[in-house]
Amino acid sequence: MKRLYDNMTLAAALAPAYAVHGNHDYRANITLVDNIIRGSGVKLLQDESITIQKKGAGCCLPGWIFRAREAREHIGRFRRCPAQRPRSAGSFLSMTRSG
Repeated sequence: MKRLYDNMTLAAALAPAYAVHGNHDYRANITLVDNIIRGSGVKLLQDESITIQKKGAGCCLPGWIFRAREAREHIGRFRRCPAQRPRSAGSFLSMTRSG
């Protein structure tokens, strides 16, 4: 867990940082993982998305727990993301350019 804290702290020191749970997080103590992520200054995305805008470009970062049996719901949620729609269900970042 020290390595997780060190990595999250480094990421947060470099730029605004965001995290989502991965399969290994669920094998560990998830409450401890959440506390480390939040305590390091990293924003933990849980069933939410955030759009980052810079110089007319946008990037939508979805932070949803993906379950294959709920794929249609996830695709629908992603389509409501303020950035451009994904080209396929496998797309996890959506990039846009305005203007």
